[in-house]
Amino acid sequence: MKNSHIHSQLVTIVAKIAEVDPLEVTPKTSLRDELDIDSLTMVDLVAQIQDDLGVQIEDEDLTRIRTVDDLVQYVRGRS
Repeated sequence: MKNSHIHSQLVTIVAKIAEVDPLEVTPKTSLRDELDIDSLTMVDLVAQIQDDLGVQIEDEDLTRIRTVDDLVQYVRGRS
């Protein structure tokens, strides 16, 4: 999958889960600080990514995923 395609899909998923406009989601957007994605919401995000993209995010890797760009890079590396 191309990086831009992954980014586009993840922005859509993140915006849906965080209940924000996709235009508010940039590569540098912090999942926790700017979008208020807590641990419970992160579970929903991970499940949606798995359903939509077929990529499993390991629990121990979640602490390293802080921004949308981190998420894109992680998914890109797993797909």
